[in-house]
Amino acid sequence: MLALTAVGALSGLTIVLASLLVLANRKLYVWEDPRIDQVEDMLPHANCGACGLPGCRPFAEALVQGETVPGKC
Repeated sequence: MLALTAVGALSGLTIVLASLLVLANRKLYVWEDPRIDQVEDMLPHANCGACGLPGCRPFAEALVQGETVPGKC
């Protein structure tokens, strides 16, 4: 009987915590422009910093936002 109570308590706790994670994910979701991934896939992924940014991902974000030109890479 004690084992059944423990399993029931852990199952209930699991359901509650999983529900909280689902709610937090919906509330804290950050939308990101899918064009950033497309632009990043076209870059060499060298992360050399020659463009003046710390890596290829920030460079792709700047390109999509129109803050830099493609010729800097």
